[in-house]
Amino acid sequence: MLLVTGRDRERLEELCSLFGVETSFHDVDGRVREASESALVATLGALGAGLDSPGDAGDALHARRDALERRVIEPVTVAWDGSPPLLAMNVPVSHHGANVSFSLRLEDGGVVEAAGHVEDLPHQGGGGNGDARRVLRLPPVPHGYHRLQVELGRMRHEALVIAAPTRCFDPDPQEKRRWWGLFAPTYALRTRRGGGLGDLADLRTLFDRCAELGGATVATLPLLPSFAGRPHDPSPYSPISRLFWSELYVPVESIDPGSGVTTGTDELVDYPTEVAARRELLERAAHAFFSGGDVLRDEYESWLRGRPHAEAYAAFRARVDATGRTWREWADPSVDAVRGANSEERRCARTHLYAAWLAEVTLDGVARRAARHGPGLHLDLPLGTHPGGFDTWLERDLFANGARVGAPPDTFFGGGQNWGFPPLHPGRLREQGYRHLVEVLRHHARTAGILRLDHVMSLYRLYWIPNGFPATSGVYVRYPIDELCAVASLESHRGRCMVVGEDLGTVPDEVRRAMRTHGLLRTHVFQLGLRADEEHALPQPAEGEVASLNTHDTPTFAGFLAGRDIDERVALGLADAGAERRERSARERIRGALTSALLPGGGGGSDDLALLAAALRHLARSPARLVLVNLEDLALETEPQNVPGTGLARDNWRRRMRVALEDLLGDPSVRALLLSLAR
Repeated sequence: MLLVTGRDRERLEELCSLFGVETSFHDVDGRVREASESALVATLGALGAGLDSPGDAGDALHARRDALERRVIEPVTVAWDGSPPLLAMNVPVSHHGANVSFSLRLEDGGVVEAAGHVEDLPHQGGGGNGDARRVLRLPPVPHGYHRLQVELGRMRHEALVIAAPTRCFDPDPQEKRRWWGLFAPTYALRTRRGGGLGDLADLRTLFDRCAELGGATVATLPLLPSFAGRPHDPSPYSPISRLFWSELYVPVESIDPGSGVTTGTDELVDYPTEVAARRELLERAAHAFFSGGDVLRDEYESWLRGRPHAEAYAAFRARVDATGRTWREWADPSVDAVRGANSEERRCARTHLYAAWLAEVTLDGVARRAARHGPGLHLDLPLGTHPGGFDTWLERDLFANGARVGAPPDTFFGGGQNWGFPPLHPGRLREQGYRHLVEVLRHHARTAGILRLDHVMSLYRLYWIPNGFPATSGVYVRYPIDELCAVASLESHRGRCMVVGEDLGTVPDEVRRAMRTHGLLRTHVFQLGLRADEEHALPQPAEGEVASLNTHDTPTFAGFLAGRDIDERVALGLADAGAERRERSARERIRGALTSALLPGGGGGSDDLALLAAALRHLARSPARLVLVNLEDLALETEPQNVPGTGLARDNWRRRMRVALEDLLGDPSVRALLLSLAR
């Protein structure tokens, strides 16, 4: 137990304010939860505040104030829709009579320069002559990332100016056409081609069948590389990197058309077997590619020039293959040590370079095909990366390694959630000029027509769990939402990609306002809004939302009706006998209200398929911008792809579909249902 004086607590709270750390928050029930002093100290430590106990808050506060006062200009400023950027300047008293000049280097190479005197600059907020805060009004600039250099006396300061469209890209901003599409995890797809893991050829087949029925898009889980072999963590939401695509989804026949290799037809994906089968083919294909005069070598060289981290990524993957461990367990994890690898690792790295290029070429082909019929592929950007992955290795100073990201306790997870990956440091992101984030968004937006941002609340704040603390003791840390929205908007226009924010759960009003202002589509999940009251049983999607019956983290529609999620909660010890009875009773009442609302008088029957069809038609009649249909709901699948909080214990991220998609989408009742959505 920490003994904290009132004065230390005041200093600690002020220090938290200066670092963007929230000392309390409202939980899912609306109650205020106060952060403990020990959790605040540990979080501030992860942010680099330089304190070990509340008693150190005074010195740390003095150092933070001093650092902020010495900051003449902020490292980033935003200008919306061509408006003149306004730059706040903190002019030291010793420079009140100094000359000031600026040089604004535009992204296209142009330069704008001007000079004057500090006294000529207006006071911020209309302050008097003693006010050190001044405003530098820059000329209007085109959209882009521009570098500003300000000289004040003999001091030189630099900042990034982000000039961005106010709203994210919309291919049809006036008419706002409405679409429907299909959702399926790529690894789970089963087609008549066979194979033990769904791949990009299967994804292309799914899109073709979807388009035949009037669908405009196909959504899938993240297609980024993961630790599918050794080490083993195949979750698509804990990728090795958010800068490259996974070679695991490259069809075998694209690697070696004559191989005839199949990897099995198991009900569960055997990732190590899949990795091994493709590795041998990729090694042979890479050797042939680099040894001969392949006609695609120029295309490859162009790709390589545009991917500044590709060679480091390949070397990293080769070292993981050689050791079977993540970089946090390597004897020497330095970049130089990995790049100076032995000849065997260099050969392996060449294979990974080839595989990364081939994965992007193959996915781009699917994306171009999809864009002919609508907005294009609907891809998913996970919130973070594996703590032992490439991004945290290459950009280790950018991550706050003294904490992990998660979620506070809620109705379903009384102990909170720890998602296991380190958060990006908000201050270092700004100081870097968001370079890494721009690269991540650009990588996705150049391929996706629609991009879902997982946990969009991260634009405003993230729940940090200091290392060694339980998930119940986390602390919210704020992020610069305007600057992050500016980056998202600019990259969405450059990639001509719509942006969807996953805003489920308890989301602050600031996030929803920013989504409306900047044109991020909201997320509507039908199952989460169902009520037992017949008059209010059906949740109604709003205009500008992406609507679906469920998500990859919830039960399927048939599984929900059958209470499979309640079964899981009981099995996990999250619901005792009394809670189980109450939940099952409530679920029966919801089903009754749902049946009465969707099928009044019993018209069309009340079985699962009739309810599914009626629920999807309800979404299709709503003003939702996009309705996504889970492919497995059409097969009345009851097993989920993922049970949150259970890791690999429930075969998460491994289960393949029971029915080949050609058979499922060829079924007359399924075809009639999907055709009705278009109408």
